[in-house]
Amino acid sequence: MKKLATYLYCLVFCTATAFGQFEEVLISDDFDNPDRLNLVDIENDGDFDLVVSESGTNKYYLIKYDAPSWSFEDPVVMIDGDDWFSSCCVFTDQIHFEDINSDGLVDAVAHFPGLTYGVVASFLQVPTTGEFVLGSVLATSDEFTTKNHFLNDLNDDGNIDFVIFNDFQFKMYAQLNDGSANFATIADPLVEDVGYCINLEYLDIDLDGQKDFVGMIFGGIFWMARQTDDSLIYGEREDLLSGIGSTSDFKLTDIDGDTDLDVIFASTDSDQITWAENIDGMFNLGPLTIIGENLDYPRRLSLGDIDGDGLIDILATIRNDASIVWFKNLDGSGNYSDPIEITNSESLVYDAELVDVDADGDLDIVSVAYGNNSVKLFENMRILAIPDNEFAFSVYPNPAADILRINSTKIFKHFAIYNLLGQKVLSHEFSEVIDVSVLAAGSYYLELSTSDGYRSRERFVKM
Repeated sequence: MKKLATYLYCLVFCTATAFGQFEEVLISDDFDNPDRLNLVDIENDGDFDLVVSESGTNKYYLIKYDAPSWSFEDPVVMIDGDDWFSSCCVFTDQIHFEDINSDGLVDAVAHFPGLTYGVVASFLQVPTTGEFVLGSVLATSDEFTTKNHFLNDLNDDGNIDFVIFNDFQFKMYAQLNDGSANFATIADPLVEDVGYCINLEYLDIDLDGQKDFVGMIFGGIFWMARQTDDSLIYGEREDLLSGIGSTSDFKLTDIDGDTDLDVIFASTDSDQITWAENIDGMFNLGPLTIIGENLDYPRRLSLGDIDGDGLIDILATIRNDASIVWFKNLDGSGNYSDPIEITNSESLVYDAELVDVDADGDLDIVSVAYGNNSVKLFENMRILAIPDNEFAFSVYPNPAADILRINSTKIFKHFAIYNLLGQKVLSHEFSEVIDVSVLAAGSYYLELSTSDGYRSRERFVKM
């Protein structure tokens, strides 16, 4: 076990900023060119584990997190492509996690590219052992010449379906899941003339009650509207943004506090991070506003409240500068600070995610550095600056199934519940009894606030 540091002071590896402090902790440097990071609760225990794609081999690694001891276990091979596809595939790429066979356990769909041939396959988690075994081959590169795939419930039957892109034909195909991880291919493409799609979101952007596709291609961001309730028919690609050069990542979030989703993206051509306002809630976008510039290859974006002021900040990896930086949300209206450096020693830092690793109520950073062959934690030490909280409270029962009760002598005005990624999932006027039945199983934070602006948090588990 590699133990996390004791949180008494920021010692040798503590990085200070004007708004907070981060302590660097090495999780593991026993990798061969790691390049992708997934946060997923493999064990169904309410805590996020780490899955690392190792591009130098055919392996996906699992790093389990043990919450009681605040420690990560050593990496173990979760899926080894050589066990299944040794004759064709030589490295890893994308992996996505969902329960695809309806047994309550997280399964995986993983891509194994090769020099001339590649495979996308499902892997099912074995209930008794936690091992991942081959379910079925969903696509091969001689059929689809692709590396990008996507999981979601397309036809609203409660089962997770599979979408894959043909990058040479610029078409998008679907396979529908019967709930037991048996996938049936729809012969005709869902959409044609997609372009070379890099990543995809599935949500209702035209507010008609049906989910649409929003995706990123080289040079732009597009959407495709679902046309009918009872069939998977989508309209032609419509560009939300075009002519923006090569983009490496994009996010949809409410930048300016008007409750609708805006677009934020990173461009490796202009070396900028930029956002565009969703003017009318229907994704008619306003002018581009630069958040950060002169960034040497911004690669990944992650969003969350880093400094605990209730506003969504931006975390970015800057690949060629070996740095991880964040932009403080200054006012909730779309204005951000200059980049605040967390580290500048992560050679070819490819990926970073915000998550509250140590259950202290603030967001930490987990990163992958291809050049350093390492996975690291940057512990957010902001909580050290907070004095003893006279507004502390307790909750019961914990874990809770349907009802969460609050025990406190203080008077509160409002409550909000956040998941471990810092996303608000429920909020309302204060009540001593809160209905949490609508929440998915997992770990959450309940934050109570007073009319004077004082806030206090307590962690609980939803069964």
